[in-house]
This record gives sequence, structure tokens and C-alpha cells, in this order.
Amino acid sequence: MRTLITFVLIASTVSAEEVPLKEVWAAHMPGTRDLRELEPRTEGDEREFGPLTHTIIRTMMGGRGERAWGRPDAGPGFPVQGTGIAALHRVYDVIVDDVGLRPETVPAGEVSIVFFSRGIPCRLEKIEREGNVITLSYRLHARRTASLTCHLALIPLGELSPGKYSVKTVQLPIAKPGGAHGGLLQGERLKRTISDPFSFEVQ
Repeated sequence: MRTLITFVLIASTVSAEEVPLKEVWAAHMPGTRDLRELEPRTEGDEREFGPLTHTIIRTMMGGRGERAWGRPDAGPGFPVQGTGIAALHRVYDVIVDDVGLRPETVPAGEVSIVFFSRGIPCRLEKIEREGNVITLSYRLHARRTASLTCHLALIPLGELSPGKYSVKTVQLPIAKPGGAHGGLLQGERLKRTISDPFSFEVQ
């Protein structure tokens, strides 16, 4: 009985580990590291992002008559091997080159996960990891204009040991102009906009 009580007490003191937002590479997400810093820019290139990120976002949103990636639903996020520019190249492979289905397995070692929003401004508010469960809390922001945007986050999780992992998402009340908060985006609009929760395995 003493052993059981001790185990329960130890388990109850384990808290979720937070991944700092300043370690996340992202596009259009305040408080994170700007994806533009990952890619060298050539002189005269006036695009907002470097060639990799520009093409990824254009493919996700659809452009010049092309179908948006994952349309009509955004679909789940996914894991990629590595961090930084190496991970961004692998995101490009999945979204632009369509090298296959979204990866469900990655080798043991450094792993990043992809979270995104299509069409509505979105910000990550907190990233927590508790064991093999990663929870992404995000907030949508009401648009002041009719322009569409794409928000992409490349979240480093460090070196992961072999095993199964799950990524959950938590939507916080929508931010409105003036500091007010509204309800939650639901149903089909949510599925079209935010990447779904997902699971993956590290081998």
C-alpha cells in the first residue's frame, strides 16, 4: 500500500513541460521566431517570405487557379525529422512535392511538428508537453479586412525517444478588436481552417 501511495504522490507532482514560443519558427504569429530568418533572400526578391516558405504558403492557400492543399478540409498536422531549415525542407517535400501521405512516423532524434491555419489569423498561445502528449493552445483573431492569410508554425520538440505520441489542439475564445473575446469557431469552418489533432510514432 505504501508503494502505491508513493507512486500516486510522485505522479501527481509531474507537471507539463512548456515549449517556449520563442523557439517556434512561424509565419504570421507574433511571439515566435520569424520563418523569414531561416531562408537567405536574393537581391531584388520582394516576396514576403523566402522561396521555400512562399511556395509552401501559396500551395496551402491555393493560387492562380490551383487547388489549396488539403482542400476542402485543412486536415491534420504532421511530424517532420529535424529542426530549423532542415525541417522546413521536409515540410516543403510533404506539402509542395507531395512525396506521399502526411508522415505518421519519424526516426528517433530531433523532431518538429507542423501546425497551421488557413484563411483566419491565428496565434499559438501555449505549447505544453506532458509525457508523450503535446497540447497546442491557439486563438483565432477576428479579421479587420477581407484578406485571407495563412499561418504556419514549425514547433521543435527536441530529441524524442521511440514511442507513440499524440498532438492535441485547444481553441481559446476568438479575439475581437478592442480586446474583447467572442465564442469559438466550430463545425465545417473550423475543419477548413485549423489543422486537426494527430498522432505519430517515433521509430
